[in-house]
Amino acid sequence: MIGFGTLILAMSIIMSGMMFSPNNASAFWWPWGEHHAHAQGNNDDDDDESTVTVTIQKYIDGELATSESADGNAFPMTASWDDPDGIGEGSGAYSLSTATTPDYQAVTSEMEVGADYSTSEVLDGDIVAAICDDDTPYVLVGYSVGTTSAAAAAATVSTTTPSFTNLTSDQYVIVWNETCDDDDTDTATTSGSISGQVTGGASDEDPGELEVTSIEALKTTAVANGQFADGWRYLFNITVPTDETDLAMKFADWTQSGNDHILPVAGNMRISSDQASDSNLVVTLSAADTYSTPELTMTGDLNEDEEGLQVQVLVEVAVPSGTYNGTYSTNYGVRTLP
Repeated sequence: MIGFGTLILAMSIIMSGMMFSPNNASAFWWPWGEHHAHAQGNNDDDDDESTVTVTIQKYIDGELATSESADGNAFPMTASWDDPDGIGEGSGAYSLSTATTPDYQAVTSEMEVGADYSTSEVLDGDIVAAICDDDTPYVLVGYSVGTTSAAAAAATVSTTTPSFTNLTSDQYVIVWNETCDDDDTDTATTSGSISGQVTGGASDEDPGELEVTSIEALKTTAVANGQFADGWRYLFNITVPTDETDLAMKFADWTQSGNDHILPVAGNMRISSDQASDSNLVVTLSAADTYSTPELTMTGDLNEDEEGLQVQVLVEVAVPSGTYNGTYSTNYGVRTLP
């Protein structure tokens, strides 16, 4: 189960002739939208080092996509390019599917060295979405890039849209998806503010579901010295399902109201709970928008008369030295797993 919310501190691409060609075949998406394919053999004598291509591949559940793993689906993509000395400037839509050879791989037209190119997956919820829900079979994990397929597969996965400026060599982009398990359709969400207001989530007719019941602001003023003892402290009161007791939280980087100043999450936030199996475990968050690890396994219950486990999670924030004075805010997420 996953929950989302908001924390607020008191102080605180219509294709224009672009071509995509898979290995040993070419697939063209023309401006009028028809798809044509023809065989194309390799000829090393025709190599032109002044041109570059970008190859886009689909991975599902950590493996190169197949018709079986993708259930025959076509995954919509968008792309844009600027190649002043070659195919020109444009944008458009294409798909990673079994219509290309090999399956689920596309290669751009040859572009001149110095061209710009970017591509991303369409998250319309029909095939892929940013999070799993009742109707979406796949979720986008992110993208990785490299100068070879192997290098891209080994690279760090990021949610940032792949964008290449002044291309000087061939590049590979892997689009990573995961299958949404049946269990993912049973997730619950909740949102709220640091002042403790909560909307959505479990209702009275659905007891024992994941819910942030309230948030207590224990300390809302901080000294910018990087010390947790002098930072902000919040106590989350949460209902944890008895069949999903492993709890994790995530937070976005804090942003200052009215300008672009940032208070990063990494190394500056930690969580703990007296109701965890290891009440001495303090988990420091290593990155923004990433669920904490290891999870807090909840075993205690503050109110056995209520459905689910009633627990409290302490959230602590250290404000780094040099942080600008002002009011900061962030988004949070809560997740429980079996």
